[in-house]
Amino acid sequence: MKKFRDYYERNIFIFFSKKTIRVMKLTLFLSMLTVFQVWAAETYSQIAKITLNLENVRIADALREIEDQSEFYFLYSPKLIDVEKKVNISAEKEPIKNILTGIFGKDVKFIVYDRQIILTPVTKSELPSGLQQQKITGKVTDKSGAPLPGVSVVVKGTATGTTTGTDGSFTLTIPADAKILVFSFIGMNTQEVSIGNQVLFNIVLEEASLALDEVVVVGYGTQKKRDVTGAIATVKSEQIRQVALMSPENALQGLSTGVMVMQTNGAPGGGVQVQIRGVNSTSATGNQPLYVLDGVPLFDAGTEFTAGAGSAGSPNNNIGSPIATLNPADIESIEVLKDASAAAIYGARAANGVIVITTKSGKTGKTSYSFDLYYGIQEIQKKWDLTNATEGMMLRKEALLNTRSDFTRNIPAEFFNPFSFSTSPDYENTDWQDVLFRKAPMMEANLSANGGTEKVRYMVSLNYFDQNGIFVNTYMKRLANRINLDIKANDKLSFGVRSTVSRQDGNNVTDNNPFQGLVIGSIFQPQYQQDYNPDGTYWGPPNTNPTGIWDTRNYIFEAKEYIRDIARFRFNGNIFAEYEIVKGLKFKMMAGVDYNTVDQKFFNPAVPRGPAFTVAGADLGSGNPPTSRVYTYNAYNNNWVNELTLTYFKSFEGGHELTALLGFSAQSLTTKQFTLRGEGSVNPKLTLVGSRANNQNYFVLEDFATTGLVSQFARVNYAFKGKYLFTGTVRRDGSSNFGPKNRYGIFPSASLGWRISQENFLNDMKFLSELKLRASYGLTGNQNIGSFGYISKMSAASTIFGSTVANGYAPINIANEALKWESNEQTDFGLDLGLFKGRIGFTADYFIKNANDLLVNIPISTISGYSSQPVNLGTIQNKGYELSLTTYNMVNAFKWTTIINFSSVKNKVIDLGKNASGGVNEFFGYAPFTTSGPVNITKAGYPIGSFYGYQTNGIFKTYEETVGYPTQVGVVPLAGDYKYVDQNNDGVINDNDRVILGAPFPDFFGSIKNDFSYRNFTLSIFANYVYGMKMFNHTRLMLEDFGDAAGSVNQLKRFTAADPNTGYPRMTLGNVAGYNRLNSDRWIDDASYLRLRNITLGYDVPVSFLGMNKDRSLRIYVSVNNAYTFTKYVGWDPEVNSSGSNVLSAGIDQGGYPVARSYVMGINLKF
Repeated sequence: MKKFRDYYERNIFIFFSKKTIRVMKLTLFLSMLTVFQVWAAETYSQIAKITLNLENVRIADALREIEDQSEFYFLYSPKLIDVEKKVNISAEKEPIKNILTGIFGKDVKFIVYDRQIILTPVTKSELPSGLQQQKITGKVTDKSGAPLPGVSVVVKGTATGTTTGTDGSFTLTIPADAKILVFSFIGMNTQEVSIGNQVLFNIVLEEASLALDEVVVVGYGTQKKRDVTGAIATVKSEQIRQVALMSPENALQGLSTGVMVMQTNGAPGGGVQVQIRGVNSTSATGNQPLYVLDGVPLFDAGTEFTAGAGSAGSPNNNIGSPIATLNPADIESIEVLKDASAAAIYGARAANGVIVITTKSGKTGKTSYSFDLYYGIQEIQKKWDLTNATEGMMLRKEALLNTRSDFTRNIPAEFFNPFSFSTSPDYENTDWQDVLFRKAPMMEANLSANGGTEKVRYMVSLNYFDQNGIFVNTYMKRLANRINLDIKANDKLSFGVRSTVSRQDGNNVTDNNPFQGLVIGSIFQPQYQQDYNPDGTYWGPPNTNPTGIWDTRNYIFEAKEYIRDIARFRFNGNIFAEYEIVKGLKFKMMAGVDYNTVDQKFFNPAVPRGPAFTVAGADLGSGNPPTSRVYTYNAYNNNWVNELTLTYFKSFEGGHELTALLGFSAQSLTTKQFTLRGEGSVNPKLTLVGSRANNQNYFVLEDFATTGLVSQFARVNYAFKGKYLFTGTVRRDGSSNFGPKNRYGIFPSASLGWRISQENFLNDMKFLSELKLRASYGLTGNQNIGSFGYISKMSAASTIFGSTVANGYAPINIANEALKWESNEQTDFGLDLGLFKGRIGFTADYFIKNANDLLVNIPISTISGYSSQPVNLGTIQNKGYELSLTTYNMVNAFKWTTIINFSSVKNKVIDLGKNASGGVNEFFGYAPFTTSGPVNITKAGYPIGSFYGYQTNGIFKTYEETVGYPTQVGVVPLAGDYKYVDQNNDGVINDNDRVILGAPFPDFFGSIKNDFSYRNFTLSIFANYVYGMKMFNHTRLMLEDFGDAAGSVNQLKRFTAADPNTGYPRMTLGNVAGYNRLNSDRWIDDASYLRLRNITLGYDVPVSFLGMNKDRSLRIYVSVNNAYTFTKYVGWDPEVNSSGSNVLSAGIDQGGYPVARSYVMGINLKF
């Protein structure tokens, strides 16, 4: 069955045909081949060996013989070189230089250039100017006159260069047409010097310690790095460009301390969760940072669905990022505002930190173009180790025989003679992981143009991304365009435009669902079942009384024939104007819009398969025969913002500097959602809801909401002599989500900085480049309770009057006009240290965050007609420390830089208030399929969403051990069953014996990055690590103790009377198996890992080799992403989290789409 697409979806990417992509692949291959040939040429004259035995021959004939034997060819003038002279030559595997010296002696000068050899008389140089050479010398010192060893001296635009010696001196032979020398050294400003007729150079380099003059983007402005008093991390475009990124959030992974970036789902376009300094709220949407794109704060509408959100795409699982459609190549910088001093300027939405994204703008000069292209292959990182068909049959038989009368399903005869099925074509071993997973291609192409005059500057880009998923029939395509424009009308007035439009189109798969999920079906589908019949039709179960849930399904049929389409469209843009009223006083106006749509279409067909079954999917049971189901979801979000700011800057005598900001902001978000579902048609070709039969079920739901925010804000930055720094910020926000009495919130902050390194008493400490102490305190807020969350909302309802059904409306929640903002109070102490002129950089921060007045829904008496009510109560604390170390280990011709990040965040629930009966509130999470209850609990004194269950105490090895041992009421354990600890010693195992078993948050996390370069080669090795994180491995639970599944090899080590010491329980089914799979520490796995995230080897092609000028460059690279993961975790991936952003049910693995390993080859071309 071909998948449904409407005309627009089919044609939006039509210009990227298969032929076009083949041309892109060919272009990449030829580019790589060209570079490798060029590289090889550099060493050809050294490795080529020639054998000659010639007597009394003309030199011209000897040269021709050399050309015939090799790839060399000669250029000379017969008028200048006597090639009629006869010579004798005898050479056995000699290099070309030795042979030519023997032929010409000292009469002829020869230069080997590539495979080309130029001959000239020693008395006359008639070489092309580019091949004439001259020797230059010089010395490099600092401003005190001390020599600088290891300074790089390079002819600009070439690979010709050297480094200074221990006394700062250098000698270099350069082409006669060389124009500029470039002197660079870590911790010093790079200097370019015109060569002219000079042969002697005395260069003085000035310090540029730790790039302290670098500009950092902060809220509503910029600051020099040296003046920053808050905790801010920056990722620049150069770092983003180093590797192939599939989403902008991946650029932050491991490169910023305190920022936890988890690829919680590996599907194309899958969820990426970002947490800055821990978890602050109990709501799913209350822990995501605020994203600000080119000055436009992006609302989290809750409709940014993504792949891997379970069967219905619930926003409570994996919320898609609002920047998912952004082209990473358009980004100039990403700033992460972590503490209250940096983030409080955004007030009500900054409780979880702020990520400020600035896209590239035009540069003055002639138009320059950039073309980036990569192509890669993805594969699953590792497979589950499962039983084969024979082992699975034997284990099922044993489980059935160990199960008493509570198991009533029919048992096939094959189960009692598992070897008999090997001769039947219906029973062959199938590796369903091989069937459903695949090697999948991906590619991205990006073309941009940048340039302009003093009056008009522009940046334009076009991006296409195409990723097939490693699971069958999953993919994602993205097409994006950006136009950035800056216009300087006159010396006082300037204005500009920032705009991007993008479209994503893809097909998802149901995962994170142990009952209906397709991804987990690759390990649950019994190995004795087949994928296809010999005639190519889908295989179906051979009996009408299956022994398990998965016996009735064929997962390759569902993967290929089900539709899980998702399409996103997004337009984000703003226009701004800035006018300098008087010197130092500027007025700026900005108007922005962020409009996006999400369209999903699910279709489960009713298609006959196998001899006995006609099914429409695992989640359908209605109809005889069952019929197909169609589900559509559409969301429209329109976010607009208007902002006005006044900025004043003044320098005063005596070393005083003052910057003041006043601002006003108004923002509104309108969301509209429409859901439609229908069942009916038995024709798999009819995929529209309107084609359903009249007597079948329909479900329709429409939502509409508007949220508004009005704000005033101010900030003052003061510096005295560049040593004593102060920043003060205040913001007042008014939100429509709260009642009139609590609508407005005020969020202040203050920070201090002391650059001790600028004090006179440290002048003698020459090794000290920078030493700055920082301290900050402030308040930020959280308003995520939904639109007009304080009032009672109405929804359609019906009731009965007498014998008549009356339709109308009824309230769906209790109003609470006392609701107010969550208030996040944060204190931060920091240190910035630089040593040895920037060779070593170190940053440390310690912070304490208290989230007060949490917005939570507490359970209330059902007598009220409602189950819960939103209130403010409780406190959550996050505290920890962050360390970052950057070292320039080697800075000569061979360069080596290391960046090490370390973060530790401790989360703790301080208080959750009291319930109606006076007890302490406790909130439970989700209860996955087949578990004995909720896996997570949130209670005072422990981390949010802690794992909750029973402690095990080994396995009963004999029947005698079971006698008198505490057990659950109604359960009689036998030898081979688990023992559980009776925590309160009351002789019974029940809910009172459950304890905290760990937390889904790591003890610490971080990264290690090493960058190496030598001449034109670069090598980057990046690894990130997580330690102490726990995971409830529900996938393993289903495999090891749910008899319908395929089976884990661990079950081969099960308890038997002959071998009672294996550590694994006996094989069981039904209620007895349920006792062995109680929520317990048996299922809590250590999810710590060290992941070799990226290895990239690059080569910068010398422009001289390609005939390019200094403004052109070509970089070719190969890389491996997710090369290897060192972990004890038993599962596909310790990073995958089926619960996504739902922190109350965090750390559960329910068979989420695993993150792929990829091999990538690409080019970066500038011209």
